[in-house]
Amino acid sequence: MRKIYLLLSAIVMIVSIVLVIRIEKKTAAKKAVEEIQPQEAPPAQVEEPKKEKALPKEEVIQPTIEEIKKEEEKKEILPQKPLQTPPQVSPQETEQKKQAEIAEKKERADFHAASLLLQEQQPKKALDIIKKYENEVQLHPKKEGKRWLNLLIDAYTELSDSSALMSLQKASPEAFAHHEKASLIVAYAYLDEKKVPELEAIRKSWAGKETLHPAWLYLDADIFLMKKNVEAAKKLLASREFQGKADVGRLLRLAHITMFDQPKEALIYLLEAQKLDSKNPQVHLLRAKILEAGGQNKAAIFEYSLAIQLAPLNPTIREELADFYQKQGQMDLALQLWKDSLTPPSKDSIWLKLLFWNKVYKNVSVNWRQIPQPTSSEAPFIQYMINLPEGVFWHEEAFKQVEHSEQYLQNEQITFWLRLINFLKLGKENEAIELLQKNPFHEHSWDPLLEQALLKVLIFRKSGVLPSEPLVSSYTTSMQSETQQEAELKQRHYFFKELNDYCKKLQNNPKEQAKVLPPKVVALLKSDDAFSAIFLADSWLEAAIDLQKETNHSKELPNWYPFDMTQAIRRKNGSEAALAYARRQPESDINNLLIAQLLLDTGRETDATRILKKLAALPSEVGFQAAYFLANFFVEHGDYKEVKQVLNLQPSLGKSISGQEILARIALKEGKKNRAFEIYSRIEKDSFEAKSYLAQKAFEEKDLVRAKKLTEELLQQYPTNPEVQKNYMRIIEAEKK
Repeated sequence: MRKIYLLLSAIVMIVSIVLVIRIEKKTAAKKAVEEIQPQEAPPAQVEEPKKEKALPKEEVIQPTIEEIKKEEEKKEILPQKPLQTPPQVSPQETEQKKQAEIAEKKERADFHAASLLLQEQQPKKALDIIKKYENEVQLHPKKEGKRWLNLLIDAYTELSDSSALMSLQKASPEAFAHHEKASLIVAYAYLDEKKVPELEAIRKSWAGKETLHPAWLYLDADIFLMKKNVEAAKKLLASREFQGKADVGRLLRLAHITMFDQPKEALIYLLEAQKLDSKNPQVHLLRAKILEAGGQNKAAIFEYSLAIQLAPLNPTIREELADFYQKQGQMDLALQLWKDSLTPPSKDSIWLKLLFWNKVYKNVSVNWRQIPQPTSSEAPFIQYMINLPEGVFWHEEAFKQVEHSEQYLQNEQITFWLRLINFLKLGKENEAIELLQKNPFHEHSWDPLLEQALLKVLIFRKSGVLPSEPLVSSYTTSMQSETQQEAELKQRHYFFKELNDYCKKLQNNPKEQAKVLPPKVVALLKSDDAFSAIFLADSWLEAAIDLQKETNHSKELPNWYPFDMTQAIRRKNGSEAALAYARRQPESDINNLLIAQLLLDTGRETDATRILKKLAALPSEVGFQAAYFLANFFVEHGDYKEVKQVLNLQPSLGKSISGQEILARIALKEGKKNRAFEIYSRIEKDSFEAKSYLAQKAFEEKDLVRAKKLTEELLQQYPTNPEVQKNYMRIIEAEKK
């Protein structure tokens, strides 16, 4: 250590001397220049640095050897500071960093994968990935989440999920500045809900920036139609035409405007639209609605089926078809279609319709909590409906907690019907009359026939006088002529037709009410179960069961009421509960027939066949039905001799379509295929079973033309039947080979 110290001191001294010499040389040179006579200064005079008042800037004062030595000694005495080492990182922090890097890498990969799926038109699969990063959208709207938000908008746009897009647009309106198609979808959602300020805000935000010119023109036309300015809409649509498929929207709107006043002209517009775009589902949807309005229901259902095949995920088309089923009384098909349409992309109206009809018609099993809930402005009301317990139609206090609850009373027809049923259940008949008389939905009632029947019966119960205005004139709407109303009345339960006939008679004989109204009808209308019976006649089965007060009915009531109520209980609670109810009712042929059916359902075959044999000999509709059930029972058990005895017992059955089908089935089971073919060919026009058999036979024989023709006829009648759809696709595939 001492040697190192001496060496350093020597080096420092040498450096100091060199520096001093350099400084002295510079000073001498400067003086020589100033005196203009350069001459070397003697060395002795340069060695006096102490006499100078200020040191030059370049000069460095060096420590003496003694000072350096003292400093080194101090360092040896003072404790030496340890060398600083980098801070230690815990294993947990290291692992966290590693996981963060992995997560970031996975996010990049997921983003790339979701983007590719969207490019490949697989939005549902893309959405499954994007949904994992919804928190990024919420927590980092200006950073990482921005790109995920744009991707989310793209996915919902491909799915045409207006509800989801509307929620995103409300939360991040600025994000839609570069999403024109998404903005149009949201605009139409606001149009459907008649939210004018929101609609106008979107339209204004795209003014002058449009690239999808036809779509915006169509939106402007639809806004005119919403405001009932039909002439302005027609003028706008006629102002220009577009090339190719882009013109389809214009033709569709012109068809929509003319469909009721000029249906033939509307169909011409649709034909032109179909020429431009043969695979446009809206063409078939609108044609279906025109045919439906004209009473051509079989043709309408075929067009609905074509529309849904072209756009199976389109919630509007699915809803329209379900609504058609509901109006035709095919409630089970409607309920299933609404239920299958709950998952996104869906609509609030689909949720509300299913929730409503679940309450009043049939409680379909739905696990509401496992389905993605709507996030739109209707979400609080939807949640209110979900939370209503079974058998409870209205909860006033809970409803008041719903945001904008008062608006629903004026805008949502569900509230009218549920409040009405609740008043009837609680016996508040005056409140029910007032609600019916002030119904804000009267002009667009879901069920004007039921509405008028309830009001008449309520007034009859209060005053003793049945209003004489016929039902068909009471519920006339702009979309139904009196002839159409009469045709619809014939398709409904005969209770409504009889009530309408009584009213017509009372118009001519207002003082003859006692003679016009049969005692059983008067007894029913004055009974505690009057409203249960009316809802039962209209197939609002859940409401009918919940409104029922008595379970043992007297012979004074019409036979149809306990019979239909037994069927309703059977659907809701099963055959055992229905059998127990039926056995408590007054004995009648029709009730005994139902008891026999329920005995078969519950495995009591001996008791059932004994009752059916007695009834099968009756020369009545009950006798015909009893023979039909008995014959089918023996066919299933292979007892063909008994079948023939039943047909001899009830000759009208053997001559009917149902009886011919039974005989054809027997022929097939006995191996008599030619006989079966002969029978089915005779009833081909009127029998689903015959058409199915003959279509299958033609397919097996490679007669694809006949197989396709028969299957298309079946599709017109049963467009959602999976077996028929499957067979049709088999024929199409066979044609390609």
